[in-house]
Amino acid sequence: MNTTIEKIGMGTKPDPFNYTIESWGENEHGTLIEVKYHGCKTFDGIKILLVKGLGINTIKKRKTLDPHFFEDHPIMARFAPTKEGRKLAKICLNNLCNIT
Repeated sequence: MNTTIEKIGMGTKPDPFNYTIESWGENEHGTLIEVKYHGCKTFDGIKILLVKGLGINTIKKRKTLDPHFFEDHPIMARFAPTKEGRKLAKICLNNLCNIT
């Protein structure tokens, strides 16, 4: 019998129900958001997400916001919450129109 055990570190998995949007920027092709996932310890819970096609008002109405990648999920990219990560995220948002 083969048994797979998934190991998840305590406090490392963001709770998609327990978050606050700290800041955002958007254009007609997507929205860049900086999200604080409360209780998540990696990067102090901060995730920078590029969301395809949804404006900030639509995102704020969502009951959940999972930072992971799923089929038919609006998250296109995730960036490290560092100075370099924020710069790269802005470059990607500004050039999103070239790929959509």
